[in-house]
Amino acid sequence: RDPDEMTYAYNMGVRVDERAGKRERVVIGGPDEVVDTLTGFARMGVTFFNLWPAGDPPEQRERLVKEIVPALREAVA
Repeated sequence: RDPDEMTYAYNMGVRVDERAGKRERVVIGGPDEVVDTLTGFARMGVTFFNLWPAGDPPEQRERLVKEIVPALREAVA
């Protein structure tokens, strides 16, 4: 198979919270820090992110949709 035609997915927890402490296997930080971390994964070849909110689900879903996804799309475009 052609590696350029493959999807490279990564499942990860994300918490957009400037005050939260670091946790193993969860991307945590303010919006800029989270976007920078996710952009780093994209630069390593990840082409599909399965992000699950870590923390208060309604608040985290809203922050992911409004603050992270648009900025990540712009950063990797």
